Amino acid sequence: MTGKEIKQRRKEIIEALDGGRLEEALQMCKALVGENFALSEQWEGLWRTYDNMLLYVRKNVRDPQRQEIRDDITTRLYTLTDSAYITAMQPSGNELIFTRRRELAQRKLSNLLNELKESERQLQIAQEVPAERRDKKSVIALSRACELAETNVFNKIWSEFPLTGDDAALLADALTDTALPSHARCLMATALLLGLTQFYDERKWQLLAETYIASTDAEVQLRCLMGAMLSMTLYSNRVGKSQVVASRIKLMQDTPQFKDDTRLIRLQMARTAVTPAVTDRVKNDIMPGLANIDPELLQKIRSDGPASIDISDLEGNPDWQDWLEQSGVSEKIEQFNEMQMAGDDVFISTFCKLKDFAFFKTLSNWFLPFHADHSELLESLGESAILSKFTSTIPVLCNSDKYSLCLSLTALPEKQRSEMLTYLESQWSGYEEQLHQELAGELPDPSKERAAIINRYAQDLYRFFTLFSRRNEFLSHADHADFKNLCFDISCGRRFLRIFSASSASSARDCGELYLKNKFFEQAVACFKKAIAEGEQDVEVYQKMAFALQNAGKFDEAIEAYRTYELATGDSLWNTRHLAACYRAKGDLAHALEYYRKAEALAPDNLSICLNVGHCLLEQSDTEGALQQYFKAEMTLDGKQRAWRPIAWCSLILKNYTRALNYYDKIIAEGRPTAQDLLNRGHVLLCQDDYEAAIAQYVAAAKALPGNKAQAFRQNFENDMQVLRERVAAPDDLPIIADAVVQQIDARS
Repeated sequence: MTGKEIKQRRKEIIEALDGGRLEEALQMCKALVGENFALSEQWEGLWRTYDNMLLYVRKNVRDPQRQEIRDDITTRLYTLTDSAYITAMQPSGNELIFTRRRELAQRKLSNLLNELKESERQLQIAQEVPAERRDKKSVIALSRACELAETNVFNKIWSEFPLTGDDAALLADALTDTALPSHARCLMATALLLGLTQFYDERKWQLLAETYIASTDAEVQLRCLMGAMLSMTLYSNRVGKSQVVASRIKLMQDTPQFKDDTRLIRLQMARTAVTPAVTDRVKNDIMPGLANIDPELLQKIRSDGPASIDISDLEGNPDWQDWLEQSGVSEKIEQFNEMQMAGDDVFISTFCKLKDFAFFKTLSNWFLPFHADHSELLESLGESAILSKFTSTIPVLCNSDKYSLCLSLTALPEKQRSEMLTYLESQWSGYEEQLHQELAGELPDPSKERAAIINRYAQDLYRFFTLFSRRNEFLSHADHADFKNLCFDISCGRRFLRIFSASSASSARDCGELYLKNKFFEQAVACFKKAIAEGEQDVEVYQKMAFALQNAGKFDEAIEAYRTYELATGDSLWNTRHLAACYRAKGDLAHALEYYRKAEALAPDNLSICLNVGHCLLEQSDTEGALQQYFKAEMTLDGKQRAWRPIAWCSLILKNYTRALNYYDKIIAEGRPTAQDLLNRGHVLLCQDDYEAAIAQYVAAAKALPGNKAQAFRQNFENDMQVLRERVAAPDDLPIIADAVVQQIDARS
């Protein structure tokens, strides 16, 4: 078979297994296994077990373990299919996994781990030498040896399939071995996840779960939990059939922080899913707003201080505070700070441009926890304690972006680089004092640190799955081909095992509110439904779900949810107005009017409600009633201009052309008439039998229409044809009038 045919065959087998068609999957797998002796033996064993099970079924023999046996055959056949696929593709496959497998085929994991431990031991000895006597070149060489060993172990773990029992035991020890640096163990945890994004291996998942339980290193522990949760979401069909997975989950649930950790992870995945929306907001709203700073003001600021300023200096100066408030810059600063504090990925658009360094050609470096003694930084920046302090205390940057920041310094000429490091050192004492003041009297908060770890890791993963040059090779064999959709699923809990998502209804609700805020309405609905299913008691969740449903265009469901809230809390203005809007959107004008009347009783002076009552009456052809409502709106403080248009139109419908013309003239006199206003004024003149004035007005209206003026005019004129036919003296003249207008438009263009 060709590579394309092999991929297609694997896909068909997986689909058959997902659909429960076990015999069909077995038959197709036999062809994929081919002549490979070891794999053929495995297939024969599965076939015999399944054939015997069918024999007992035909003989009506009851077996209480039948489903368990069937699940076991299915699980093992998934693995056999993937093994056969890898075996067939490995000799010539050009995907990264096959390249790494060929490179490391003769290297045992045990030997690679021993090399890593020995390299780390030698580096530690070299680093214990006092700085003034330390051989820096030797330290850098030893650092490189460690990094190479870390990379080899990383590549071996993620590319190995399936993991043997012996290798799993070695890794279980290594992942909790505190003699190894934390960053090396973090890489191993990520390697397990990365392998799982390509092929499901239960031993790898089991290692993640067991390390979460056993580890005392928060960063390693949380990487393992995130990996386990993401993998379960990727392979919900498979893990749901596994007794091993079920038993490990129960053990994980006994871990004191499990509930809070899973809640934080689901919320962070929701934040990650909305990263494109956050990026768009920062790029198109926040930054343009900050760019509104008056150049003359900036010049004044600069004349009093350094050539570059910190926006926080602006905020703190009372002389400029009024300007900040009036210009809207203060509001943008506040919005940006709020997004940062909430954990939104506000810097992705900046740092995505800094991933072209050679450092990021190495796959494992995308997931490497930041440490300033990496060889690439040591060689260019030296053992810069100040750099290490600054980068480690920047809470809003993920590991990947911290490396980008430091690597961008290495790209500077030596003089500028030295000046920058000197400047950072001069600023450090003030920054350190500020940190101490902020933390004064506060006890360490492990939950905040765990949340920060999850935030950083999620952002590292997002950068890899959206920016790495060969990212499309990952997730391609799993149930998701897009990391953002995977984040949606894990946060919404749509494909998530219930036992793992029982991290309280508040988790699903928090995700729903985040999606609602960022206008991901379908995802918000899924989360709110999940929260209700998990026992959410606050009836407000129904109102929020209703709003999401309304914005998703699901008006019947929205009405049902709004009514649930209404029955629990009584009439509320906001809820009543939205119920009315839903009924109106679905064309139920009688109920819409009923609820707008209720809203009007709750807020008699509300202009918008008053106008909407009028709109409902007009849509029900009660033009007189609508007109009275619009007159009422006109009497309010802010209602004049908003009521003029509907008053003018109702007057036209009721053939009161003098009043209609008067109101259109008012609108035009205000200086902001729309093309529709000009067109409608032309209708009034036409109904008054003043063809010349009407045609001139139509030509003026056409000028304000977008695109092809003549074509746009004809479309708009035809839309109102029925209204005009019932009101002009000579309806048969209407096509001729349209031609006369088009002729003038063409003559002027």
